[in-house]
Amino acid sequence: MNKLNRFLIPAVLLLASSVAHAQLEWATFSGQLPDNAVVGGSENGTNLVVCRCAFNNGVHPGKVVGDKCNIGWGSDEQSIGAFEVLVNKGGVALNWVKYKGSNWPAGAVEGGGEYGQPLYVGRMDYQGGTHPGKIVPGSKTCYIGYGGKAIGLNSNYEVLVATAAQPEGHGAPVPNFVTNGTFDGNPSYTGWTIEVVEGRVANQQTGGHPGGYAWLNHNGGPTDPAIRQEIKGLSVDSLYVISGFFKPGSHAQMHHALPGTPCLAVDVDGVEQREYIAPADVTNPERWDNKRWRSFAVPFKATKTSHTIRFRAEINGSDCDVALDNISVEQSVKAHWEYGEQEHWADLCHPFMECDGTSQSPIDIAGWVDDASLQWPEVQYDPIESTLINNGHTLEFEMPEEYVEHTPGNLHLGDDEYKLLQFHFHSHSEHNINGKYYPMEVHLVHKNEKNGALAVLGVLFRAGAENEALAKLIEAGLPESAGKHGGKLELHPGELLPTGGGYYTYHGSLTTPPCSEIVTWFVFDTPVEASQEQINRFAPLLHDDYRPLNDLNGRVIRHFTGGR
Repeated sequence: MNKLNRFLIPAVLLLASSVAHAQLEWATFSGQLPDNAVVGGSENGTNLVVCRCAFNNGVHPGKVVGDKCNIGWGSDEQSIGAFEVLVNKGGVALNWVKYKGSNWPAGAVEGGGEYGQPLYVGRMDYQGGTHPGKIVPGSKTCYIGYGGKAIGLNSNYEVLVATAAQPEGHGAPVPNFVTNGTFDGNPSYTGWTIEVVEGRVANQQTGGHPGGYAWLNHNGGPTDPAIRQEIKGLSVDSLYVISGFFKPGSHAQMHHALPGTPCLAVDVDGVEQREYIAPADVTNPERWDNKRWRSFAVPFKATKTSHTIRFRAEINGSDCDVALDNISVEQSVKAHWEYGEQEHWADLCHPFMECDGTSQSPIDIAGWVDDASLQWPEVQYDPIESTLINNGHTLEFEMPEEYVEHTPGNLHLGDDEYKLLQFHFHSHSEHNINGKYYPMEVHLVHKNEKNGALAVLGVLFRAGAENEALAKLIEAGLPESAGKHGGKLELHPGELLPTGGGYYTYHGSLTTPPCSEIVTWFVFDTPVEASQEQINRFAPLLHDDYRPLNDLNGRVIRHFTGGR
């Protein structure tokens, strides 16, 4: 038996988020390096190709020297004649990403394993050369060499990262438009189509972004000015992200007449995926100058090999201007994130760009406005049989797929229906009221199937009498480690809600990546009680899973004071 096969390392590595033909391959070295072997560094003017070989209790990444894979250094040098070479067979973009101690990248390439844990491919500069080596995930230490002469770094080394090749249309610039819906004749922009009646889509050559930007201008017309493009070469069932920059008003003299209302809609095949709200200060041209662009990131799942994306300036019966630039469509790679690295969430990958947005959650609930027009949310729940899962970040109770699929809306907001997807816990609370935190908070997450918007009910816990719903979860068994499930139980989600009081509502975001600003929050003003013993059972398993407070940025908090 081949020694490499004994360690059960697959010969072909398919990227989880890649298109079907996109793959890296560990190819057996047969005396000559293939043309598409991955170069991991150089020494004395010679390229060093990434390899891996079996040694002792694992399979270790290293560098090709002559006709051997070298995984050692100095007197402990280990050069193995039977080895594999990393080969890029196409459809994969490879990058070496600098790791600075807290920004572990998504898409790191596995190069082997030892003692039941994977080893990733890394490289570092040493003694005049750049040398491929291995990264141990637990300590995130990059090693070149083996044994007593190994050289290790905990930061300031590079990680090999693989992402799928981008679909056609990726990075397509916003075209240089002229007024009245006519292109300027530049053939590189023929993929875009203007949709406008009695409005205009024009190009601005100044202010903000090189090369100008698109200006979607209402201009007194009755329809929403828009641009669209068909994106081809998509991988069915893969997740993609439409990203770019926008701002209400194309320059400092322009404004949006209805601040606090939607100003931009992003559609896929004519179905709205996301709306963006004009901030409250958008009427002030000095505040919305050319430095105040906002990023957007809209995920969608490809159901066929091509989809048409569209950007619409929503007029809402008002004067409306929206500027767009740097639009791209990229395949999403799910990034790893930790609560201890929240300052880096927005840097992880495109789907997390909104983590530094202006409508983020949680917030300090203060300075609210009592609103007599609000009503108690209409909820209709049934007893659900499921389990509590520890997903490594929180304890979550998911609704079974068949329940979500066949159950009508559980939450009714006007004419809109939202289905309950799951509820999960935070300790301490994420929201606070007038500066006061509570020991726990539960979030009941609901989704509007028509437009993807979310409505989340937030319930705060305070120490007091025993809580019947928590008692059922504890009795079924709380999962104590990531990936574990508690016992199956039947629970009515309504048992988690307070029986009286009012609520606070505002527009915000998810409190974990991707931090999407698509959430209408309802945080109840009356905490429910749980015994201190129950709180103490949950807290150690939640590991301080709360996000710090975010600025309100002109948003309005409305307060419903009445009961049910």
